[in-house]
Amino acid sequence: MTSHDPESPLPERLPALERELHELADAPFRIPESEADTLRAEAHRHVGRFRMRLVTRRAAAAVAAAAAVVVIAVVIGGGPDHQSPLEVPATPVAGDATGDGVLDVRDAYLIDWTLQQGAPAPATGDHDGDGQVEAADARAIMDAIVALEGGR
Repeated sequence: MTSHDPESPLPERLPALERELHELADAPFRIPESEADTLRAEAHRHVGRFRMRLVTRRAAAAVAAAAAVVVIAVVIGGGPDHQSPLEVPATPVAGDATGDGVLDVRDAYLIDWTLQQGAPAPATGDHDGDGQVEAADARAIMDAIVALEGGR
């Protein structure tokens, strides 16, 4: 190696630096083939473990996302007035055509719509108790709703 000479101009030092670099780069450095095979095998194992961890993390993230969607659907899904299909009203409500245990505009609409379609309306839609579900039941339901809301 050459000694450091602060007085030496840079162009004169370049050939010496170039020689030193060539000496370092040309040094024989060979890995025996058996060691190279071992290194390659270890690199493949490492990459395989990395890929497996990546796949596992992605699968776990997908499961967590699906679980979050289910929780959101259950919590928010039906809104505040939603009644679970498993809940059965304690006492039947006369005129409850939808069967949700609540007398509301949906019952009147269902009765009116099914009658207009020429289909039989649900038997639970009989609001006046005469044994028939007819347009008069839908009107009576609407009158009852308006009366309950203070409209009449």
